[in-house]
Formats: sequence, C-alpha cells, structure tokens
Amino acid sequence: MKKKKSIVIWLIFFIIGFTAASFLPDTVEAAIDPTSYDFREVEVGVSQTTVVSITNLGETSTEISGVVFDKTNCSDFLVVYAPLYTPIPPNGTQGVEIGYRPSSVGTCTDTLRVYNGNPFPTTMTVSGTGVMAAPKEPGPVDVTSQLVAQITEIKAFMAANLREGNLKAAGKGRESQRRLKAFKKMLIVTAHMIENGRLHAAQNKLRELHRKTDGKPRPQDFVTGKAAKDLAARIEALIDRLNAV
Repeated sequence: MKKKKSIVIWLIFFIIGFTAASFLPDTVEAAIDPTSYDFREVEVGVSQTTVVSITNLGETSTEISGVVFDKTNCSDFLVVYAPLYTPIPPNGTQGVEIGYRPSSVGTCTDTLRVYNGNPFPTTMTVSGTGVMAAPKEPGPVDVTSQLVAQITEIKAFMAANLREGNLKAAGKGRESQRRLKAFKKMLIVTAHMIENGRLHAAQNKLRELHRKTDGKPRPQDFVTGKAAKDLAARIEALIDRLNAV
C-alpha cells in the first residue's frame, strides 16, 4: 500500500513539474555583435543603416520574439528588419538591420533590446551625431549647353517677332522667304558647330548672320523691322561670348 502511495505521489510531482516547465520562458542565451555601435556623423534627414548579428549560444533552437529601441533619449533610431519567430539553431546567427536618421543637430544615444524568450533581453548601445549638410560646391559650367541655349533663345525671339510683325523677311516674293529660311538654317548649323566643338567656325557663321541684320546696305539684310536691331544685338552678344571661351 505504501508503495502504491509513493508511486502516486511521484506521478503527481512529475505532472506538476512537467506542467510548470511548459509555462517557463525559453531561457536560451543569445549574444549580439557588436555590443555597441556608433553611426558617427550623419547629415540631418539622411538615413544610414547597419546589420548586427544575433547568435544562439544555447544547446537548443531559439527564435527572436521582439526587437525594440528604448527611445528614452531620442527617437532617431529604428529597426529596419528583424527575422521574428525564425528558428535559430545552436550556434546559428541571424542578422537584424537597424537605422539612424537624425532629426536635429547633436548626439543621440539609445539602447536596443532583443528578446528571445529569455527574461533578460540581449542589449546593445547605439549612438550617432546629427550634423548640418555641407554646402555643395558648384559643378563645372557646361559652356556648350549655355551657348546652344543662347541660339535657341535667338530662334525663339525671331519666331515671336515674325508672328507679331516686328520682323519680316527682306525683299519681295519668294526670294524674301528663301532668305528667311536660309537665315534660320544658318542658326541651326551654328548650333551644330558649337555642339561639335567647332567654336571658331561657329563664330564666323555668326558674324555672317550679323552682317545680314545690321541695317547696312551691303550685304543686303535677310530681315527688317523694328526688332531687327535687337536681333542683331543678340547675335553680337553671342559672338562676344564665343570670344571669351
């Protein structure tokens, strides 16, 4: 009888122990590498990220159940990616990506906590310093594009004033229209010369165009009207610009 009673008591303790063990948290130890990280200087509003490693130091599998920042000092750090509830075998490693985006100038620190069922989370300290963006130095001047843009402006000026009647083709009949077309074509050719680096040839072509808008009797002008003088001045300004290149 005493033997049966002992067996019953043993079974009760076994059941209680087994049931309690099933509710105990996973106490597998995990390590984080590095244990601290400094993002150093980062421009305000710019994001930087890094990956830290979580290693399972236990003899059984574990998994990450949570990754959070304390956010006691600032809120500029964030968890970019965490492999939650992914089994990590013994000696296995998983990567957690964290980021820093400073919202203001100054140093910020925080604590990252990684939970894997252990009552005591694995922690690391992070820091970073927000700085103002450095002024950008101006890039090299694209002279070719500027010269071609001036020709485009001259063409637009001609087109607008021809529509408004402030410019008109010189001469009579078809001959006047041929001169006007030739003038426009010369502008297009000049632009191509500039794009191909033939600046001296482009300058000569512009001088020829200027002689056909300067109001002098020889050679005969291709265009006339109250805007002709302004057109000639624009062409002359482009010639001067080519001289300075």
